[in-house]
Amino acid sequence: MEVKGLKEAISVLKEIDRGYVTRAKIRAINRVAKRVVSVSVRSAAALVVAGDNRRQGIPVRAVRRRARVRLARADKPFANIYVNCDPLTAIRLLSSPPSTPMRGRKGKPLRIGKYRFDRGFIAQAPNGWWQVFERSGAGRYPLNVVKIPVADALRHAFNTQVVLQMKTEMPKELKHEISYELRRFTKK
Repeated sequence: MEVKGLKEAISVLKEIDRGYVTRAKIRAINRVAKRVVSVSVRSAAALVVAGDNRRQGIPVRAVRRRARVRLARADKPFANIYVNCDPLTAIRLLSSPPSTPMRGRKGKPLRIGKYRFDRGFIAQAPNGWWQVFERSGAGRYPLNVVKIPVADALRHAFNTQVVLQMKTEMPKELKHEISYELRRFTKK
């Protein structure tokens, strides 16, 4: 059994400079890394539980700024994904910060969208930032900034997506990029 064009393909592959393969590999790595971040951020935002009413899911815009990608280069053929796993302040659930202090109605909890904070109120902190505060006890006790734990959701989402994307998407992207480089090389 003879494959048509096999000799030509082998001769073309032997002529190819290693730079073509390296460039293809780097582009594939970068594309997969960006996809890992975008998919992981969405799934992590869906996993987070927020508010005293334990509503699942927060806006993606609140989580998107927490992941950064350092793309692969020729001298460093790997991408780094940095994720900020610190707790998210509840004020991030608002689309824009308020201009005046807010409080829940008398005897009613503070509501930010579908999230409820029973003893919460929005005020300006001494550093100038608006925050959602709550008083954990009587008036003589200090205020606490309301924070939403996101570390577990982010860690779980990113760990699963990295493995999944490397298994499924990386071979496809690598094949696509190498064929693209071959087409570019054969045109020259």
